[in-house]
Amino acid sequence: MTTSQQDRSSELLLVPTKVLLPIAAAVWFCAGMSVVMVGVRACPGAWTIQMAALALAVFVPFLALFMRLAQVNVSRICDNPRKLSFVLSFFDTNSYIVMTVMMITGAAVRISTFAPDYIIAFFYSGLGAALFFAGFYPAISYIKTWNHPHFTKR
Repeated sequence: MTTSQQDRSSELLLVPTKVLLPIAAAVWFCAGMSVVMVGVRACPGAWTIQMAALALAVFVPFLALFMRLAQVNVSRICDNPRKLSFVLSFFDTNSYIVMTVMMITGAAVRISTFAPDYIIAFFYSGLGAALFFAGFYPAISYIKTWNHPHFTKR
């Protein structure tokens, strides 16, 4: 591969920095829906009030965690002075580590059949809902910053 081919291929992975916000929102939304669907499919029967309460108990702390990750990344993106950024830089390294550890742990628990289906159902439903709702932070931030001077001056 020549240097000019490498330059062109790396340019394909660059997006306007502002576009990282809707990319992040889409990732949060898609991940959330995917995890919720795992929880819904794992439900051994009809949802009970107890399972909904347990899902809510999972939702609240994970929403706090995910909102913190979303806020840190939105601030980092909005403070980025570059016009173009790497398409996957909507997360920082710590966020990628958190998500990777969570995905590996979740897959291991499901494969091991360590947790019964009803636990997977309420846990994944609450966790997925938290992921989904955390996506609103970068989405709303994108809408708010549409005409923000920091982005329009570039």
